[in-house]
Amino acid sequence: MSIAPRGMGLYVRHLTENRHGSPADFGRLLTDHGVSWVAIGGPWQDRDGSRWVNRPEVVERYSEGLLDVGVLPWVWGYPWWDRPQEWLDRMMRCVSADTAGVIVNAELGVKGHPEVARRLFTELRRALPRLPIALSSYGVALWHGDGRPETVSDFPWEAFGGHMSEGAPQAECDCSMPQVYELSERLMGMALRQHVELGFDLLVPSFGAFHHVTTPIADGGTKKMAVSYLPGELRLHLDRLMACRKAVPFDGLICWADNWLMARPALWRVIAEYADRLEE
Repeated sequence: MSIAPRGMGLYVRHLTENRHGSPADFGRLLTDHGVSWVAIGGPWQDRDGSRWVNRPEVVERYSEGLLDVGVLPWVWGYPWWDRPQEWLDRMMRCVSADTAGVIVNAELGVKGHPEVARRLFTELRRALPRLPIALSSYGVALWHGDGRPETVSDFPWEAFGGHMSEGAPQAECDCSMPQVYELSERLMGMALRQHVELGFDLLVPSFGAFHHVTTPIADGGTKKMAVSYLPGELRLHLDRLMACRKAVPFDGLICWADNWLMARPALWRVIAEYADRLEE
């Protein structure tokens, strides 16, 4: 049976005691605001190299401390196509007896590389046969499809158990976490329906606590910058997402990411409000 986390979750990036306090301190902050599970960043790869979001000893220490106060610790990592074994080895270093599940944050790094993606997922499932494994990736799937003419690009959904045609097998990931950042209600609904059509039977949508604004720069041009939502803006974003729940049910959400909440503490109250609504 597939397994998906329930309730409000939070992606956690760079953990430090200066910012988050001790594991017990951070756990109290989370539970005081209705967050019942977190995804702690582990291995990160991109075209420039490999690094840690959080080193394994940090992941293990906070995982143990958060579990002690009832917050389930997942681990997420971002892979790149030319180093799958290194990513797998590093992810395994972040997994401990306290780990509740693993999230493969597969995006640009595996586009156009279905064999690499298939190997990565297959080997991860073999190494962690009893842990839930989730896929976090693009929201509107057909914008990031399988390379057919009617799709725009070539994300290998089928490597994670998803499919792009009728009659394909049930998804092998335990759940999908479609990223619906900055989408309208119509596009959010489209994204969730497409992930169901791909074969992912359980969804945990990923929403953002940020949006992009266009600002002028010195040479007279403009650039896009990511900034925290204001509380009212985050409520509007979450209202749109919760409205989609009538057509495509889900019991969990996960917020990207802790740094936006730390930058604007009033957002924690919004997270608490919608954590309660998830339980209704």
